[in-house]
Amino acid sequence: MTGTKATTDFDVVVVGAGPAGAATAIRSAGLGHSTLLVDRAQFPRDKVCGSCLHPRAVADLRELSVQASAEALGAVPLERARIGASGRWAELPVAGAAALSRWRLDAALIDVAQLAGAQVRTGVAARVEPNEPGSGRRRVRLGGGDEVVEASLLIAADGLGGALLARVGEVTAPSDDGARVGLGATFDDGGELDLPAGRVDLGVGRSGYVGLVRLEDGRVDLAAAADPSALRAVGAAAAVAAVARECGLVLPAACVDASWAGTPSLTRHAERPFAERALAVGDAAGYVEPFTGEGIAWALASARVTAEHLTRLLEGWSPEAAQDWARAQGAELDTARRRCALVAGFVRHPAWVAALVPVVARSRVIASLVARFGYGRAHE
Repeated sequence: MTGTKATTDFDVVVVGAGPAGAATAIRSAGLGHSTLLVDRAQFPRDKVCGSCLHPRAVADLRELSVQASAEALGAVPLERARIGASGRWAELPVAGAAALSRWRLDAALIDVAQLAGAQVRTGVAARVEPNEPGSGRRRVRLGGGDEVVEASLLIAADGLGGALLARVGEVTAPSDDGARVGLGATFDDGGELDLPAGRVDLGVGRSGYVGLVRLEDGRVDLAAAADPSALRAVGAAAAVAAVARECGLVLPAACVDASWAGTPSLTRHAERPFAERALAVGDAAGYVEPFTGEGIAWALASARVTAEHLTRLLEGWSPEAAQDWARAQGAELDTARRRCALVAGFVRHPAWVAALVPVVARSRVIASLVARFGYGRAHE
């Protein structure tokens, strides 16, 4: 997927075609703004991700396009989450959620962006130039640097640890002390793993946690968060295997032999997620260790809020307008992220999880209450 070279002057240039960037491009083009979506990756491609769609994400995808809806993409409806520590397990209800590979989701959103009228360039790196005060434009160099595009508004949706705006000293999102790093692999288990479609397994250990879910194509997605010290000591596969053994998960050989990928430190926050005519959207603006599986929902919500402010930002950019956008982002996302941070802090204590599990297992009422706190309302 490469797109075509045509216009070099845009209302909006979006760098990063993950869920936040692609959804922003879809909404921007739908509002009639000339929009360019750029990503250095070729699509489709897998991505380190739990591949779970929170009910809020399912709703946002349906609003974006019937073509990009969870139903149209064959997402697997999720009904149960199995939580475990120290060999003890309990199930929680997670109605309304779904599992969908990033291989399928991201490519579909890019297709919808093109249908909405955005120009799309994939397999093309982007580098923003320092702001020229008073110009009213942002310049972005593409590929090797010979091609330059300009925009009235730049959207940095380049993901966790995104460096697009950091390289020019404009927006940074430093990681928190003690932040874990993400690990992931997708593999075909040949039916060896006890993991029925519609259930996500989350196992907690001393040095991290591991999540497993079966995808729409039958493959298994494994996503984990681990202490950096464990990774340095034994490597990705061994660190995940150690957590799995500790909580009582039996991983198939296909998992150990899979191609592993990692992420930068997970929990981070940009104090000021904007610069002159530039916004950091989605994970580029901050992230919380995602035990509750809400990362994609946050990305799509960030895009939705950004779209609600686009016209004002384009017609009359000002620091005040950008600050209003930032406050709206916080109003939309902060409650869910604080709740997720509490859950992530709790599961850093496997003994606490192991003590809670039998209580949850004995009572459907308590299981529902725990699920509601941990997973949040459908629209929080």
